[in-house]
Amino acid sequence: MEKKKNVINKKQIISLPVSEIINSILTLKEASEMLGVAESTLRTRVLKGEFDEWEFRKSGGTIIFSKIAIESRIGNFRKRP
Repeated sequence: MEKKKNVINKKQIISLPVSEIINSILTLKEASEMLGVAESTLRTRVLKGEFDEWEFRKSGGTIIFSKIAIESRIGNFRKRP
């Protein structure tokens, strides 16, 4: 039986098998492709505070995202005019 870890999601805690945790993370490039916006647009929106702290993490110059967070924004995330 595979060991599970708890992952905090905005309002709930979910359990994922350890092997799936790494697959629940997206790079800036992957997230921008899913949302249909440029990487620079997504980076700017993160830096302006438009994402909750559970939705992403900055490590040095790298931004990674929760796959759940990005999937929840598909269709609701539009480029600004």
